Amino acid sequence: MDKEIKSFLEQIKINTGLTVGIYDLKSNVLVGDNSLSGALPTDFDGVIRLEDKNVTCFTITKKGIKYGAYISGVTEKERAFAFLIRELAGKTENKYSDAKSFVKALVMGDVALEQVPSLCKHFGVINRPLFALALQTEPKNKGEIENFLENYNYGGKDFAISLEDDVVVLVKYVDAVTKEYCSTSEYAEMLCLSVYEETGIRIKIGVGGKVSGITAVGQSFSQAISAVKMMGKINAPGSVHSYREFALEKALEELPENRRMEYVKILAEDGTKEFFKDKEMVRTAQAFLDNNLNASETSRALYIHRNTLNYRLDKIQNLTGFNLRKFADAVTFKMITVLYELLG
Repeated sequence: MDKEIKSFLEQIKINTGLTVGIYDLKSNVLVGDNSLSGALPTDFDGVIRLEDKNVTCFTITKKGIKYGAYISGVTEKERAFAFLIRELAGKTENKYSDAKSFVKALVMGDVALEQVPSLCKHFGVINRPLFALALQTEPKNKGEIENFLENYNYGGKDFAISLEDDVVVLVKYVDAVTKEYCSTSEYAEMLCLSVYEETGIRIKIGVGGKVSGITAVGQSFSQAISAVKMMGKINAPGSVHSYREFALEKALEELPENRRMEYVKILAEDGTKEFFKDKEMVRTAQAFLDNNLNASETSRALYIHRNTLNYRLDKIQNLTGFNLRKFADAVTFKMITVLYELLG
């Protein structure tokens, strides 16, 4: 008996309490009451009731092979269950043809959690700590990126899955390779560089959090795709960002638009609009925040003299009322910049 069919029958038993028998098209019972062998119908497609045997028979198809199936009872209840099981068998057949399609369904949250252990066992999908990366690229490049990731799969257990639109997701197990890096974001930075060096394609990567196993891969992917979307909304610099970096942005995004506008009116001074029109000042402020309010690091990043930086910071303070050298002012200023970006 095919392992997938056994797994399917086990899940039906767990979820409904029903015991389903299976027989071949010669009426030989493969799973169930052997005394029924030779007495069950084979030339039909659908659901029929055998009152003399007190069973309801129906057909299912797995991997292109048609089987007969039966459950005890001939009431409308059993008939309804038969139709339901038959439909479920067809959907399971279509969705999970291999390990990759199964993991893709997990990523999209399209698998019942109680099915995961048996399906992992059937497809040989390991259940250990992992994280998801959402790689954003032009739709025309998705196939090449997916192939690159599959060839880059040192352990042979990771999954590169092309999704709709412009995203390829990498389900990456925490292994010896990733442990060489300080963080998942550092690993993503290395991957981003490798993709460009090997293919010439520039990508952006959203990094999801580490989760305990494959069952929670959808959670990590949701975080990763959220980071990618937020990168686009606020024009975040750089090519790699973790979902944790956008905690403030996500919190403010959930506010109604009228509340965002209210906060801007309360916190922003008259010169703030003028500040946002000056791209050089905006770039300076962003660099100062990105470099943890460190003047020396910011000067190097912008290739300007420290005195020039101080002049610009003073100008920003005169326009907006915020002294970015002070942590409290820097936090409030960051919140205002996010609000402006979300309001467009």
